Amino acid sequence: MQFNLIDTAEKLQSISEDWQALTGHSGPGHYNQAPIWAKSGWAHVASERGRNLAVIAGYDGNELKLVWPLSISSAGSIKTAQALGPETSEYRDVLVDEAVDSTKWIQAAYQYLKDSVGVDVLSCPYVRADSKLNNALPDSSHYDIGVAPYIDMTEWDSWDSYFASRKKSFRSRNRNLLKKLEQLGEVSFKVVDSAEEARELVSWIMQLKREWTERAGIVNRWFDGDSYENFLLGLIDESGPGPMFITTLELDGKRIAAALGFYYKGKIESYFGVYDDELRQMAPGRVLDYLQLKWAFENGAEVFDFRLGNEEYKYKWINQEMQYFDYRIPLTLKGHLLVKWQHSELRNLARNVFTLMPESLRQRLKPV
Repeated sequence: MQFNLIDTAEKLQSISEDWQALTGHSGPGHYNQAPIWAKSGWAHVASERGRNLAVIAGYDGNELKLVWPLSISSAGSIKTAQALGPETSEYRDVLVDEAVDSTKWIQAAYQYLKDSVGVDVLSCPYVRADSKLNNALPDSSHYDIGVAPYIDMTEWDSWDSYFASRKKSFRSRNRNLLKKLEQLGEVSFKVVDSAEEARELVSWIMQLKREWTERAGIVNRWFDGDSYENFLLGLIDESGPGPMFITTLELDGKRIAAALGFYYKGKIESYFGVYDDELRQMAPGRVLDYLQLKWAFENGAEVFDFRLGNEEYKYKWINQEMQYFDYRIPLTLKGHLLVKWQHSELRNLARNVFTLMPESLRQRLKPV
């Protein structure tokens, strides 16, 4: 067992083929463990934010057995390691060959990070309770931050049997919403499978999200600027949308709603959707939820994960929940002081003061 630090784009490219091969024999996992996710994250997010590349690659002889994609940010003299990617709310885990003891390998990689990479804090939010990473990291370093509601589709043998298990009033509401739209014209649902349409839809979805956040007066790092959109576009290759699961709803050929998520190893993870604001009273987003869940059942998906958040509508669909945790692990004395500060009441007071500052001053004070 030995570990190497991949700290340049050239080194990242050099292990991509072995890394991609490892995804095929790593057991259940997530779309964000593939090399294309890390490469797009580095190109469009981490490098632009002044991070340092720090992918940990673990080998048994010449065989790649583990990949832990990280980047390092700096705030003054404090260095923090976080997942390499768009730095949003994707689940965090480590890619490990299913033929080895994942806990043993991750703990060894963690020790390598602590001893050899030169960081003060390891930040790993959104770590699922059933993940390999959760089984390997120190229990005392996490705190419960929520649950992710999802549908385990394997409990039913068809869409019809699943839908029949929902409350009668809920079933009627979904059918009626679809019928009301159909009274206005021809309704069509589609899963996007071409690269050209996926690129156009990513830009359309992001534009509607920006308009919505502006109307609502919400500041959201996903939609401010172009980095997240460029990251998503970087996942698309000429053969299609890659791991993205993009669905659309049209009325008489006009797009009225779309949703973006990821589909990987039988699991669909739903990220966000948009709809034509002029038709909001017709709830096109809810109709799209209904139709894409029907499609998922009919096309062999095993899990539909609504991910983070406990919105009421999710609980009308789901039959399971998964806890997830936020890890902030101090690796040095400076790291211990920072984490203690971040969990203190004084930090909450400072955060409130920060939000009252002018936007220009807040931007100057943000860490790299």
